[in-house]
Amino acid sequence: MTLDHRSRIFQNLNGAIEEVVLKFEKARVRARNVAYDTLPVIIHGNGPTKVTNPGTASELWVNLGSVLYTVGQKVFSQPPIV
Repeated sequence: MTLDHRSRIFQNLNGAIEEVVLKFEKARVRARNVAYDTLPVIIHGNGPTKVTNPGTASELWVNLGSVLYTVGQKVFSQPPIV
């Protein structure tokens, strides 16, 4: 087991919003970590990130087949309409 210190799998937005840009592709939008030049699969907007950058989560669309989206305590298999 190793740590994902280059954000290859998981990207935490809290305290790292300056390191993340949105990469617009033809059919999707992905988050790119510019510090390590990686495209993390899981984006976690925790803590004050939800208040200071509310649009970031709704702008990301990840096309992975079976992705679960959470809003509060509810889990959806499709992105919820907010």
